[in-house]
Amino acid sequence: MAGPEPDLIGYLVPLGVLTAGCLLHFIVKAQLIRNVVLYTEGTYAIVRHPYYLANFLIDYAFCMLSLSLYLIFAYPFLFFYAYGPHIGQEEQRLAYLHAEKFYAYCITVPQIFPDSNSIRNFKKLLKNSSFSRITSNEIKRISRFVAVACFIVFCQEMKTDGWGELILWHTPIDYDNLLMVLLSGLLFLYSLTVRRRKRKQIDLQ
Repeated sequence: MAGPEPDLIGYLVPLGVLTAGCLLHFIVKAQLIRNVVLYTEGTYAIVRHPYYLANFLIDYAFCMLSLSLYLIFAYPFLFFYAYGPHIGQEEQRLAYLHAEKFYAYCITVPQIFPDSNSIRNFKKLLKNSSFSRITSNEIKRISRFVAVACFIVFCQEMKTDGWGELILWHTPIDYDNLLMVLLSGLLFLYSLTVRRRKRKQIDLQ
């Protein structure tokens, strides 16, 4: 079941959600040292699994851009079906490693979505962030997210205007749609060319 035809607001809202998800991806990567400490500051003072929240926002933005009411209503359930087992395994590992400290953390901070108490920690969002922890893999991932969003918008516009709009000798040429598909292709190609940056491995021995 498809929703109404897209308009400016119909694009701005999901693109805003996508932007929030991509920014959260970067911030989480700048804060987390996996399996070394139980980090409870920054984004982890708002929710226990901010990386999964970022994934949810990005995926849900794609659902909204698709204008499929089925996807928009079904995706929250599909999200927990897909990610729930992984989240459970991670929490079991953290409980094993950090015991009482982790249980106390669970009592005060929600799992995936902020509540009225944890949202107050938003002012600490960037606390202890080190953007040197962000690897080229993350840059590739974000570039692909934006490329996919541009391509979905392009397809929605083509569905509305007709594929004849792409013909270069068409008068007048629809430069907006042409720019969108070019931007999508360039971002995807860029994501393939970003070199992987070597990082020092943390010795856990």
